[in-house]
Amino acid sequence: MKFSFSRAALISFSILTASMASARTFSADFVSVNSENFVSASANVDYRTRTLVLSLQPKMPECQEGFSCIQAFPAARTYTFQKVMSKADRCGFVITTALDDQLPVDGVRTEVTLVDKANSRCNKPFADTTATLTVKTAFYNRFEGRLVETLDRFAADNKPYLIDAELSVVSSERYQSGFVRYDSRTRTIELSLKSVEAGEDEAAYVQKIAQAKTKVDNCGIIRTIASVDNRPADGALRVVTINDNRKNTCPTFVALADFDVIVKESYYSRLDQGELEFVDVLKSK
Repeated sequence: MKFSFSRAALISFSILTASMASARTFSADFVSVNSENFVSASANVDYRTRTLVLSLQPKMPECQEGFSCIQAFPAARTYTFQKVMSKADRCGFVITTALDDQLPVDGVRTEVTLVDKANSRCNKPFADTTATLTVKTAFYNRFEGRLVETLDRFAADNKPYLIDAELSVVSSERYQSGFVRYDSRTRTIELSLKSVEAGEDEAAYVQKIAQAKTKVDNCGIIRTIASVDNRPADGALRVVTINDNRKNTCPTFVALADFDVIVKESYYSRLDQGELEFVDVLKSK
């Protein structure tokens, strides 16, 4: 008898084997992303015994106005699932699914999907959570004569990605120094640049740019980009790029600073009757 396997199946198996070799268990705490029923959760997976232990923390009961209520969270709900299934996709995400179907005996059907993204091989947003958790339930309400379904989503409670660095000039005709800050929770870059014409006691120009996007390239450099376009109001287009080189794995001819900041600015000059462009390069001290 001959057995044949597709290339995709072999790749998935090899990725899963590598993930299991490095970690035979998984454990994480989660915060609610879209849940009407729970504020947090925790999950523990044992890949050897194919067991998932799930704990869900219900929300605080609402207290009607004018009433005095006990301010204490309800006890957490704990579930244990056996014979869970784990597989890996092409990016190295380890997807674990668990099912407890009690609908045939007038109970609740509970379906859990846990995605561990910690060993991802794909270029993904750095701010993306390292794990997600989805809990689906369904039960038949005989009083209302219908099937009631719930869906609760959670994300791993990650530490925020922060940048706070003083800057010196690498190449700039306009600025002499500055600083940059970034917080992944607000996705906002705060950039302060001091012009070459500014005196020692003169304040620097500070700008905050929201909706920044962060990705990791193949060398492990974390790149955060944000832009603001005020050209429709006779202003300028400014694009700010922060390169976090601290985890760079690629060889370089010169030593890299922890952070590089590139500021590109363009605007229409009525005096010159044309578009002017500036590129300023700074690095962390």
